[in-house]
Amino acid sequence: YWVQGGGEAELLISGPECTGVAVEGGELTFLTSARLPGRGPPGDSLLAFRVSLEAARRHGPLSFPFSTSLLSRIADQVFRGAPDGWPFRSAGEIGECARRGVEVSRELAGRALPVHGRELDRVVGEAFRSRTELTSSGEVLLGVLLAAGFLERGAVWVPSPAAPARGFWQPRIVQTVDSIVAVGYSPADVIASTLHDGEGIWEPVATISRYLKGRKLLLGLDREALAEALAREPVPDLAAAARAGDAAAIGAALRAAPANELLRQRAYLQLSAEGRYDLVAEVAGELARREGAMLVDRKAWLLARTRTAAAGAELAALREDIRKAIEAHPGEASFYLFLGQACEREGGDLKRARACYHRVLKLEAKGDVADQARERLEALEAG
Repeated sequence: YWVQGGGEAELLISGPECTGVAVEGGELTFLTSARLPGRGPPGDSLLAFRVSLEAARRHGPLSFPFSTSLLSRIADQVFRGAPDGWPFRSAGEIGECARRGVEVSRELAGRALPVHGRELDRVVGEAFRSRTELTSSGEVLLGVLLAAGFLERGAVWVPSPAAPARGFWQPRIVQTVDSIVAVGYSPADVIASTLHDGEGIWEPVATISRYLKGRKLLLGLDREALAEALAREPVPDLAAAARAGDAAAIGAALRAAPANELLRQRAYLQLSAEGRYDLVAEVAGELARREGAMLVDRKAWLLARTRTAAAGAELAALREDIRKAIEAHPGEASFYLFLGQACEREGGDLKRARACYHRVLKLEAKGDVADQARERLEALEAG
C-alpha cells in the first residue's frame, strides 16, 4: 500500500512475497522472493524491480488476485444451484468443477485460478492466513482444485459409497494410506487440516508430490474406500524374487513402475541382503544406462560394482562411470565415496581417495555415507 499525506491507503501491488521499498519520481520500487537456479531453496533470493506508478496501479493489484474473499466469491458462484454430491462422484465432475472455477475467476479477476504446483500452494497459504473470510464453498473449492491438479497428472479418483455433502470439512489428522506401490489421500482431510488444526500439511501440492516418490496416487473422500482401493493394488514379491535370484522378474516389476523410486530402493536392498550384488549391477545397470535415468538406479549400479569389479579394466571402467555420475550430480555425496573406494583399490591412489572422502563430509556431515567416509579417513590416517 502507498499511504499518502491524507492517510488514505492505495493498493499498488499485491502478493504475499512482495515488499514495497519506496515511491520516488513517479516510480515504485519493490522486492519479491525468487527461485534462482543454483542459489538455494525458493525464497532465499530477492529480486528488486522498479515500475511506473501508472503500470503499478493498472497491473499491481492483480499480481496475486486470489484473496480469500475473492476465492469465496468464486466458489459461491461455482456451486450456486449445483446438485447434491457434486462434484465428488467422479473424476470427470471434479475436472468440470475446476474448469468452472477457472472460468468464473477469469470473469471476476481477469486471471485463471491455479490448479497446479506452487501457485495453488500460495492460494492455500493465503486462505490459511485469512481463513475467517473463507466460506464453506471456498474451502470445498480448494479441495477440488487440489484433486483436479493431481488427477490431470495421472492420479485415480476413488468414489465414496455415498455422495458426500458439501459444507465445512471437519479438521482431522491427515491419515495417509500407503504401500510400496501407491499412496492414498483425502483432499478434504488435507485442506481442512491445513486450514484449521495448525498441524496440517503446509504447501500440500509440494508436500504430497515429494512424498509420492513416483508411486501411484489414489484420491477420495472416504478413508475406508481408499484403504480398500490401496489393498487391490498389486505388490510384487521382491523378497521371493531376490531369494530365487530372478533378475528378470525384478527388472519387469521395476519397468512396470518406471517412476517408482521406493520400489527400486526396496528391490536393490532385497538383492543386497541376499548378497547378489551381481544382480543389482545387472538390473540397475539396464535402467541406469537409459536416458533420463533415476538417481537411485545410478547409485545402486555403481555401489554394486564397487563390490564386484575386478582389478584392471573393470575397475578402470567403474572409476570412469563414477566420474560421469559426478559430472551429472556434483552434489551427490555417495558418488565421491564410491570414487574414493575405487581409488584405494586402483593402484592405491590414497591422495585422491582422501580428497574424495573430505568432499563427502563437506556435502554431507551426517548419515551412513558420511560415517563410511569418516571411517576410511581414520583408517588411512592410521595406516
